[in-house]
Amino acid sequence: MPSAEIITIGTEILLGEIVDTNTRHLALNLRNLGVDLYRTITIGDNVERIASAIRESMGRAEIVVTTGGLGPTVDDPTREAVAKAVGVELEFREDLWEQVVETISRYGRKPAENQRRQATVPRNAIGVKNPVGTAPAFIVEFDFPGPSGEALRGGPGAIISLPGVPNEMEHILHESIIPYLQKRFDLRQVIKVRILHCSGLGEGTIDEKISDLETLANPTVGLAAHTGVVDVRIAAKANSESEANELIAGIEKQVRERLGQAVFGVDEERLEEIAQQAVAQRGWTLVAVESGLDGLLARKLPNTASIPDLDPVALMDAVRRARIDSKADVALGVSVFPGQRSATMVLITPRGEKTHNIVYGGPPRSGGCRRGRGYARGGGGGFRGRAGHAGAAQPRHHGPHRDRFSRLRDQLLDRAVVPDLDVDRGFRGVDHRDHLAALDRVAGLDFPLEQLALVHVGAERGELELHHANSPFAAATIFSGCGSAASSMCLA
Repeated sequence: MPSAEIITIGTEILLGEIVDTNTRHLALNLRNLGVDLYRTITIGDNVERIASAIRESMGRAEIVVTTGGLGPTVDDPTREAVAKAVGVELEFREDLWEQVVETISRYGRKPAENQRRQATVPRNAIGVKNPVGTAPAFIVEFDFPGPSGEALRGGPGAIISLPGVPNEMEHILHESIIPYLQKRFDLRQVIKVRILHCSGLGEGTIDEKISDLETLANPTVGLAAHTGVVDVRIAAKANSESEANELIAGIEKQVRERLGQAVFGVDEERLEEIAQQAVAQRGWTLVAVESGLDGLLARKLPNTASIPDLDPVALMDAVRRARIDSKADVALGVSVFPGQRSATMVLITPRGEKTHNIVYGGPPRSGGCRRGRGYARGGGGGFRGRAGHAGAAQPRHHGPHRDRFSRLRDQLLDRAVVPDLDVDRGFRGVDHRDHLAALDRVAGLDFPLEQLALVHVGAERGELELHHANSPFAAATIFSGCGSAASSMCLA
């Protein structure tokens, strides 16, 4: 079974400007093909360092996948680096150039001279068409010598260079690269993974209970700790999916027998979903109260009220009141005290009341919501909730589009493009359709207005939120300083 290494290329990744999602997508698909992935690495836009990394990977793995660095500019070095790594010259390929011209012409444009660079590949490389972008991919085949000391393990090898743009990379991977790998390396095995989610037991305790299983060769068993949850990963390699599932099932049974009710879900299931299902199965309804969580619980459970500064006694009173007011069967309350690194949890069901106090480790909660010029800034990069009404918590500007939304927010405020958006006067008495019309007249923004998916006007301060259509956790918030009825409406 071949092994693989992934090399992601781009100085912007090393500078933290973008998040590398390509490695995860490639890893999942290589796993499904039964390919062992042993290393991933990120290299900046430097020809010598990239070439050196490729040469090292060629000595360890049959499959070397690179992503990024295939654009038309001088700082797109992957073609030159691959050629240097295998000791060949670059060559211009007329067939690839025709693909570039065809793609660009679909947008009513003519290719610039520097885009000829995208039709240049290492000599004798296999060109791979990119139907969704202008940068063709390519494959350079080599004879894999096998790692030193394993002389019998020689065979075919391949360097596969893909664009860094995720949708382009993914399309080419599924349409062209996976069929190529299956044929060249005669891939017949599959790797299946099952994730068991556990809560209520620490990673160390779980390790003590299943440590012997963690030494198995196939399936393999591993642990991964997250906030409040520990995952038990069972991975099996077999000649068919059904055979892999059988291998996993035997180990999963042993894990469940040893961990008992600590196992609450599998794979994509989440704790909040399982909890809500358990409530619904009993025919109950649920209401919740949070304090000191900045809207975290409200984003996971509906019918959650965010109330600041609740001590344990006040939390119990608030939970009882919420249960009565909403006529719910079950009421949950959580209050976190970052300064003391402690938390209180309250649960009221038809069977009675329970209170649980815990002390937690880790750093105290950072950040906070600094307000200046009438809007919220990013203190700490977390989320901020709205206190005082159920389900009101909304994400602040956060995620890969955060900087762009910050600029948009500044533009809206600085240009005063919406008179009724004035931070002193706010929204009082204004039809929200007027805001949509005014926003539609904004010129020179950093991205098209059709990408703004949601406008939310908050009930407490008349807050305007703009959500990016492709990133539900990216939002710019403008504080107008006065009350208004809450509403939501689509722009796209």
